[in-house]
Amino acid sequence: MRQTLKPSFETIAKDGNQILTVEYLSDYLNDAEEIHARAHIHTYTEILWILKGSGKLHLDLQVLELANGHMYFIRPGQVHSLHIGPDTSGYVLTLSGRVTENAPIEIGLAFIGEFPSLIPQQINIEISPCYLDDMKDILERMMKETFHRRVHSNEILFRYFNIFLFFLRKQLGEAESQIIQNRNMQVCQQFKELVNKHYKSKKMVSDYASELNLSPNYLNEIIKKITGHSAGYLIRQRIALEAKRYAMHSGVCMKEIGYSLGFSDMAHFSKFFKSVVGSNFTEFKNSKRKFSMSF
Repeated sequence: MRQTLKPSFETIAKDGNQILTVEYLSDYLNDAEEIHARAHIHTYTEILWILKGSGKLHLDLQVLELANGHMYFIRPGQVHSLHIGPDTSGYVLTLSGRVTENAPIEIGLAFIGEFPSLIPQQINIEISPCYLDDMKDILERMMKETFHRRVHSNEILFRYFNIFLFFLRKQLGEAESQIIQNRNMQVCQQFKELVNKHYKSKKMVSDYASELNLSPNYLNEIIKKITGHSAGYLIRQRIALEAKRYAMHSGVCMKEIGYSLGFSDMAHFSKFFKSVVGSNFTEFKNSKRKFSMSF
């Protein structure tokens, strides 16, 4: 008979009456520190925000060193354990899936449509100092409202949460923009290196797009965002730069220069040179010779 394997971790569900809660990290750990230190899973979403201190978060197959100002996202069903160093402070925000049943309709819809997509794939983000005080203030207000439980407290609590989502959305949007910018910069640098290496034999944007596993249109879009010029323009300028170097600093004729740059048709090279440089080869060579003789 085949033995049924049972996981060594336990499942923790949220109290049915606790839909949306915020608490200090210290209080959260004091409630059940031993459980948090063991591998377990939640049936709810948890956001851990470390303001200062140290520790480790074991999340599925990763081990994350906790860092000041970083927010960590733990999704339902992820196996995790938390090990906190002394004097570590922060907040823990937990959200039951039943938020959508109890929140005002516009906030419930925001949670369904936006919140899952707000939680980034990179698991954690660093909260910008420009948002830190505002986001802390919102969480403090949420804790105060939870404690006092006044008339309309739930509605007020959810609306505070919606403001918190707004700041989180802004933070994640800027973080994503920076990631995209960094990736685009990397693509642009790789493109320039490839052009420097292959400009004599590869003159089409599609040649380089294939090397970078991108479509020609997307590559062109990236290069234009970073440099202000199209990918084709940069390729032509690199070829023209080499042609001008030969024209200025060698006695080689146009035909030989054209051949060395991968042009088999001299009429084509002559036309290319004039369109990119702005003058024909002979005019350019003579003008630069007169310029050098004036010194």
